[in-house]
Amino acid sequence: MLIKKYGQNNFTKNIFWIMYEWFVLDRALPAIDSHTVSPASPSGTQNVIISGNAIDVLKGLADIKIYLDGISKQICNLAGETIRQPCSIGAGILPAGIHTYSVTAIDRATNVATTSEKSFTVAN
Repeated sequence: MLIKKYGQNNFTKNIFWIMYEWFVLDRALPAIDSHTVSPASPSGTQNVIISGNAIDVLKGLADIKIYLDGISKQICNLAGETIRQPCSIGAGILPAGIHTYSVTAIDRATNVATTSEKSFTVAN
């Protein structure tokens, strides 16, 4: 039916156009709104919570990962959510000294955004 409507010469061109209209290539990185540690300057007796928020409006988020001292400590699986999503981990009581943390967001199109590492100090 499509061949008669568009003619033999335009068939391939029109099929391509229809397919192009339906296909969206997502190369946009997810946006990481914030990543924080609470309390900001913990003592050696306080529980530390690390949080990150991210959003991806095209394909939706697959995961948010939280890293503490370069090691993945939490993965929040988000199953394609397209609204802002939080992820946090109760890291517990940490030893005194300087610690680093970062957040990575991965969308369903496998685009990856990572924050730069931030540091905080746990006092004695």
